[in-house]
Amino acid sequence: MSMVRGLLSALNYSLALVLTITSVPVNAATDDALVLGLLPRRNPSEMVEMFQPLAAYLSRELGLSVKLETSPTFPEFAKAIENKRFDIVHFNQMQYVRAHKLQGYTVVAMNEEAHRANIRSTIVVRKDSSINTFADLRGTTIIFGDREAFAAYILPTYLLRNSGLTAKDYKEEFAVTPSNVPLAVFYRHADAGGTGDHLMEMPWLKEKIDVNQLRLIGTGDAVPHLPWAVSPKLSTTMQEKIRTALIRLKKAPDGDAILKTANLTNIVPAKDSDYDVVRRILEQVTSGR
Repeated sequence: MSMVRGLLSALNYSLALVLTITSVPVNAATDDALVLGLLPRRNPSEMVEMFQPLAAYLSRELGLSVKLETSPTFPEFAKAIENKRFDIVHFNQMQYVRAHKLQGYTVVAMNEEAHRANIRSTIVVRKDSSINTFADLRGTTIIFGDREAFAAYILPTYLLRNSGLTAKDYKEEFAVTPSNVPLAVFYRHADAGGTGDHLMEMPWLKEKIDVNQLRLIGTGDAVPHLPWAVSPKLSTTMQEKIRTALIRLKKAPDGDAILKTANLTNIVPAKDSDYDVVRRILEQVTSGR
């Protein structure tokens, strides 16, 4: 466990840097500003750097200042959602389903990454591993992103349960961020990792490790990608402006560059019913919590 924590801590930025990003509270929108909340998919400094050009684009399109905010952990981000702190939110599928039910957020778009607007759960191991089937995972250590990480915990757990494995069959470990899961497996600090198969296609990951030294031992059904949602506090007109701006981004003069910086290939339309499959998965894995 100590080796895992040591590796993953080294991969994360320092806490001091994180605090500089998250220490200033941001409230609901004013007459001249909107707050865009970003899930802690990667560390806060990276998330802000990746999405700052998109925030600038939205500011131009909406005629309002769009300010970015993120959190160093999933619980802190979830708390901000509960407090309705964000006017626009980019979060995971599970967070959206909850926020729609409890805070009234409505999805308007979703990510397209590596030219796909869906993801599948997978279990990744090293190519030279003796693990070849789900049955081989009994007695091993499997690392996940976070208990609130949909693609890097809920979906892989759903896949494992449907493959006949229970929580007692393996040991769980958790990475600092979901993106660190394949890194931990590559460096042999876990026997296997639960993640979304889209992660293995990301150019930034291929720059860090030789992904050819990893392999997938199974994938689940496709679910819609990460959603973008708007607060019920916003007027219908503003909600529509945000939706239009997001899905027209690729056609903007600097659209491709903005998308590339965010590791996206597009942002495409989405509706609430697209996430009904997520609701069914949550019902089985978390009893609808």
